[in-house]
Amino acid sequence: AKYGLVNRIEISGFVQGGYLSGKDGLRRSSGISQFGAFARATVLEGSGLVPTLGLEIGYLEFGSPGNPIENQSFRLAFMFQSQITRSLSLVGNVVYLQNELIQITINGGYAVDDRMGLFVEYWPIFQDAEVEGDRFPFLDSYLNMGAYWNIEDDFQIDATAGFRMASGESINDELNAYYIQLGFTKRIRY
Repeated sequence: AKYGLVNRIEISGFVQGGYLSGKDGLRRSSGISQFGAFARATVLEGSGLVPTLGLEIGYLEFGSPGNPIENQSFRLAFMFQSQITRSLSLVGNVVYLQNELIQITINGGYAVDDRMGLFVEYWPIFQDAEVEGDRFPFLDSYLNMGAYWNIEDDFQIDATAGFRMASGESINDELNAYYIQLGFTKRIRY
């Protein structure tokens, strides 16, 4: 759910669940995997190819579906968004998590019409540390694709399917081979 305080500031929260499969069908599970609360502010309102820039601060709890949620982290994000054409958009985030992880997300979107669209998203994850002389070592990366449908101006549903592309040496390769997620967003206005 999102709540706009003013045009440039909003607060939001989410609960995410899904279905996970391990490689060769190992470790299948479903359930809630994340929840969080965030405050977001637009710093610079862009137009056309000039991106809109923003900052976000929040709190996140996460884990694997079907398992206890045991990871907590504060989150700081720098965001950009650009509407390239009427139908094409590009969104990116650089996210720093308190547990010393850095996530970079790049999302390309295509609006089929005013209510429906498609997207593809890639995000690599790095560790904020120096390991064997390597600053910010690569840990993991994911690719997902999906569709959204704005049922009304303030209510959207989406479906996403994705898979783990590559992982660093410290990550268990049997986890998160692919996943499916369903979600919704409700904007609250007053």
